[in-house]
Amino acid sequence: MTETPVRRASYSLETVDRSSYSRLTVDLSPRKLRYFVAVADELHFGRAASKLYIAQQSLSAQIRELEDEVGCQRLHRTTRKVELTAAGEVFLPAARKSLAVADQGVEDARRVALKAGASATPGLHRPL
Repeated sequence: MTETPVRRASYSLETVDRSSYSRLTVDLSPRKLRYFVAVADELHFGRAASKLYIAQQSLSAQIRELEDEVGCQRLHRTTRKVELTAAGEVFLPAARKSLAVADQGVEDARRVALKAGASATPGLHRPL
């Protein structure tokens, strides 16, 4: 009997196309999603920033960072108005759904912790 050599794939970051790798590692934090949804709801950076209690420049920078990470523009900005792009129209319901799922997960975890008698406040633990 003759053995057939087994070929194994070997992958390292040096052999992976960095542009495709970066598309796989997008930081979709709830904060950035909430910021995007606020701007999409208001269609105005100033009003959205006020609603979020942050500076307009910070909000704009976070939205720009999100767009850079995802690789496409979500909002079309002019000096007079802000509009959702086609990509933004598609992204908005997904962002809302992601936030709803995250919020529900937090509620569920707190409910279970309270039923078990554990503290639902981060950093506060019951004495043993």
